[in-house]
Amino acid sequence: MRWLEDNFQTIEASMSDVEKEQFTGAFILRLIGG
Repeated sequence: MRWLEDNFQTIEASMSDVEKEQFTGAFILRLIGG
């Protein structure tokens, strides 16, 4: 969980679509506690 928090803390406007998808997946994992 710490790695998710360290690497996916805030979303940047300049992120690519792939990075936005990765951020979204990480955010969902954090929500469900995975």
